[in-house]
Amino acid sequence: MLKFKICLGYVAGLFLTCYYNNKGFLEGNLITLEKTINELTLLLLYLTSWNENDLPNEMRRSWKGYPFDALNELTDKDFIRGSIKAKSVYLTEEGIKEAEKLVGKYLNNM
Repeated sequence: MLKFKICLGYVAGLFLTCYYNNKGFLEGNLITLEKTINELTLLLLYLTSWNENDLPNEMRRSWKGYPFDALNELTDKDFIRGSIKAKSVYLTEEGIKEAEKLVGKYLNNM
């Protein structure tokens, strides 16, 4: 459990650093920064998600307390689904696969 909390804190720190530095980046780096923010948002959604009995096995649920721009981008890519009015989203099978790749990318060296 402690290792999970450390990983979650590490990812949240990366996310906040990228998100709040967004305004200071040059135009050329903005696309890379937005991609990183979207990746870290998906990773945080995955790490804080849970299974529910009323969902298919390949879907997980997570609270959506993240920037709407990133959530909209993830919805457009069909990584997450959910109502605009809902306080939670569902990670799709594709979203879970992508998030598992991101675990390897960002957390393998911990």
